[in-house]
Amino acid sequence: MSQDEKGMPTRVDWDKCVSAAYLRYMGKNQTDAAVAVGVVRETLSRWERSPWWTEAQREAEERWLQGLAAKAREGLEEAVSDDGNLALKVLERIDRRLAPPSQRSEVTFPDGPPVVRVEWGDASDADG
Repeated sequence: MSQDEKGMPTRVDWDKCVSAAYLRYMGKNQTDAAVAVGVVRETLSRWERSPWWTEAQREAEERWLQGLAAKAREGLEEAVSDDGNLALKVLERIDRRLAPPSQRSEVTFPDGPPVVRVEWGDASDADG
């Protein structure tokens, strides 16, 4: 495999590496993933031990998430006339611009300061 001065694979090889990482992410074994990208299993095994492999895995996961978002958008488009609840919930998690606005409740007594103030947003805000 050709590498740059930092030991990273060149662009063509990098695409193969990310494709292999994607296939491994999707549950393929080393042999099947290696054959699919056109290398031998030993090469893929060496890639997986390389310091740059985690970056290839990150890029593969990002490609998977982008594909999932595209599918959710397709599902939302198809479900607009039906019940688009599930597709909309997926899109809310992927694109925060589509999330419902945060809500605020306040309990007060007449002529007094707030006694209780509660704010909440979507479920993803609960994790911190």
